Amino acid sequence: MACNTATSAAAQLLRQQLDVPIVAMEPGVKPAVAASCVGRIGVLATESTLDSARFAALVARYALSTEVVSVPAPGLVTLVETGELTGRRARALVADYLAPLQARGVDVLVLGCTHFAFLRPLIAEVAGPQVTIIDTGPAVATQTTRIVGQHAIAPGDGQLVFYTTGEVEQVIQALARAMPQVGALRRAAF
Repeated sequence: MACNTATSAAAQLLRQQLDVPIVAMEPGVKPAVAASCVGRIGVLATESTLDSARFAALVARYALSTEVVSVPAPGLVTLVETGELTGRRARALVADYLAPLQARGVDVLVLGCTHFAFLRPLIAEVAGPQVTIIDTGPAVATQTTRIVGQHAIAPGDGQLVFYTTGEVEQVIQALARAMPQVGALRRAAF
């Protein structure tokens, strides 16, 4: 489940009802607490993720002696989905969302939404070198690879297929900007 919000809403239910391994995303509160030198971490995520019982349980379990400053950042999702990863508007929006975290003096910032990884260079630039950024995406990818190997799951034919409830042409353009390594996207991939 490559979505923190979907994980908080449905991972437990899917694990109960499906007979396949479920690898899910969740904000990296535990590694952020371990990395913080000042005992204050920030979490950027969607409102649904931050309001979830799953997120509250993460904080209760791993951040007892750490202040967790959570900021819902729905505008960043929109930036990524429209492919606006740089520029004056993107920078201003990132700065607005980071302002309360900077005011509280957080030294570790958790990207609690998979969309935000595409904005990581801009977020890092605005946050500054004194802030460590935690993104659980690479760890989840490693875990997924491990589980695929353990269960002898066929890796597929190597083709990417995208599903969207959004406007297909807009999503194609945004993906082409956000993931240049994908190359020329064809409508057939949707």
